[in-house]
Amino acid sequence: MSDSRRDILAIIVAQDSALGQVDLAVNVLSAHLPVVGRPAVCPLCLARRWPCRGFLDAAARIHAVGIGLHELVPVDLHPILWPEPHR
Repeated sequence: MSDSRRDILAIIVAQDSALGQVDLAVNVLSAHLPVVGRPAVCPLCLARRWPCRGFLDAAARIHAVGIGLHELVPVDLHPILWPEPHR
């Protein structure tokens, strides 16, 4: 396990596309992703459990324009955000 931030990647999209319209929210969402191996802690919000308010606010802005969050959140964090329903 690592205590470092996740690797990042810069991409270019059309400014008038749905993703281009929420570029700042995507940056905020990504900045608030927990480090690998510490999925319950936000690296920016001191003493805040993840998902934190910064992440949730950014996620809401992104979702509002019709972009799925599954594609923007690393797979290892999916079970925290979308737990399996109890049977």
